[in-house]
Amino acid sequence: MLKDRLRHIIENKGFSQEEAADLLGITQGALNHYLTGRRKIKTDFINDFCQKMNVSIAEIYEDTPQKHDSDLNVDVIKEIYVTLEGWLSKNNYELEPMDKINLVFALYDRVIKVPKENRAIEIIDIADVIMKSRKVG
Repeated sequence: MLKDRLRHIIENKGFSQEEAADLLGITQGALNHYLTGRRKIKTDFINDFCQKMNVSIAEIYEDTPQKHDSDLNVDVIKEIYVTLEGWLSKNNYELEPMDKINLVFALYDRVIKVPKENRAIEIIDIADVIMKSRKVG
């Protein structure tokens, strides 16, 4: 879950919640609400978090444990790629081939458990956040 990734990044950077909140310019209580799921994490917060914590948006959405190739669902990877390719083209975004591959795998763990009928929407929503953060940065 996103809140768990944020907590993991904060801990890996060696920050306490209080130090991370200070760096982010929010109260410790507000940060705690994000990390416990009591406050919805919005795009602006994610972009600010990435900039101030010096992490890429892809790091926010990648899953901590690495998958073995045999664990990957090839059909889902294809679905992500096709959906992403269409969305990128429609929105006139251009990515280097390796960046596309990295984005597909960053999306994989976020959407693998999403029901198939909702998966394309989730792929597009996450891709939109990632691409907007690239334009800002």
